[in-house]
Amino acid sequence: MALLLSAYQVIDVLAFNTGPSHMDDQTAFVLALQLIALCTVVSALILYLMCRIRKNYFTPFSDGSDLTYMNIGGGKAVLVTSLDNILGLQLAYHLASRGFRVFAGVKPSGYEADVQGTVDSETSASKKILEAKWKRFEACCKKEENENFVGLVVLPLDVTREDLLHDALGTIRRHLPAGEDGLWAVINTAGLPCRGRLENQDSPYWDAVMKQNVTGTLKVAKTFLPLLRNKKGRLINIGAKVANSEDGPQTLVAHTASRYAVEGASAALRNEMKHVGIKVITLHPEGLEISRLFASPSLPAKIGPDGYADYDISVLPALSLEVIEEAVLSDQPKASYTLLKTVGFTRIREKFVNLNKSIQVV
Repeated sequence: MALLLSAYQVIDVLAFNTGPSHMDDQTAFVLALQLIALCTVVSALILYLMCRIRKNYFTPFSDGSDLTYMNIGGGKAVLVTSLDNILGLQLAYHLASRGFRVFAGVKPSGYEADVQGTVDSETSASKKILEAKWKRFEACCKKEENENFVGLVVLPLDVTREDLLHDALGTIRRHLPAGEDGLWAVINTAGLPCRGRLENQDSPYWDAVMKQNVTGTLKVAKTFLPLLRNKKGRLINIGAKVANSEDGPQTLVAHTASRYAVEGASAALRNEMKHVGIKVITLHPEGLEISRLFASPSLPAKIGPDGYADYDISVLPALSLEVIEEAVLSDQPKASYTLLKTVGFTRIREKFVNLNKSIQVV
């Protein structure tokens, strides 16, 4: 009401200054509404920026500790199941740079792990990209800042192979700090898209999609539930887009079917695991292109010394990364999150998030 009265006072001044040709009541009312709307938008943006700055500089947790902006993860152990796509690469790098202890899986693709359970760096482009970016990141940090980053462990992992899942479990346990035996989160980024018209596809490929996206999700859950139980952690899966959305799953029938199966399995597992404190979360990739999320890194035949570190792994915008951080860190996470809503104010907010982060860096 006070805002409305102030707007009318402005209108009165404007009307008085116009001289004999006073504004009629209807014009004055419309102008008042426009001023109110403008003031509301500006106030909301200012309030949002203030909240963002406060949230990014310290994040309170239930144990009362305050983590700084650059150390939001606090060394919590997180498994990203697949670096074989851009989604997994970006998430692993982002979470490691935010202070998480990140374990990241790479498909063996015909090569074996050595006795330490690592991946042959001569054949894994994903591993080379991630390690090059991480090396550059560490070089840019001050010595005291580096103490906040506990780093990355890349290990051979195929969600469809129980032998590699079992080996990965052992590798993770060996790399956890003394006295710890648990994971804070498992993010299942493994996925196989199946783009194209259904009538033109071969049915054996559907079997491969279901094996990777659905059976693989179940095998990951079965393997790592003991480590999640120890920390009362969370299992995070990728669900489906809303079928009737404007950018819905066109030409992705088999993939969409598999993702709805993952949603159903996640809902059932959520109910099964709630008594032991494990959270099961589904991420909906609204507004994002599935084929890009699950695309493998494509490198040129000849690549320069900085080519791996310069490779673009940005497939998720800042808002989506923020949503995933909330899913990973919240004491009471929601059952599902939408990664991106590409309408109206969200796009404006995305620009302010990026501007806010740029200001903090300076």
